[in-house]
Amino acid sequence: LQLYKLQVDALLEDALLVQDVRARAYVLDQERVFEKRVNLELVQLERLEGSTDIANVRTLLERHFVATQSNLALEVLTNWDDYQELFWMVIPRGTGAKLEQAVSAKEG
Repeated sequence: LQLYKLQVDALLEDALLVQDVRARAYVLDQERVFEKRVNLELVQLERLEGSTDIANVRTLLERHFVATQSNLALEVLTNWDDYQELFWMVIPRGTGAKLEQAVSAKEG
């Protein structure tokens, strides 16, 4: 799992992008404009649902903070209940099911 700080544009310059092995990305949308600016023909957007995705994002943020001392990561972790609802899960269209099967087969 990898964590990246991403500067998308002026509106999202502090967005955090978290990507996992299933080709999913997690984007913190503080300005609440990401959904309007993403190409929905290429990706599917979902809010964090389920304890696994929520736990993965939090764990990645904790690791990122330890490695970088990022002020943004600390702010998100300190106020997790407020920020959790601002994350989007981004899934590439047409690859999600194939990647899920490959990851499941490798883990199983």
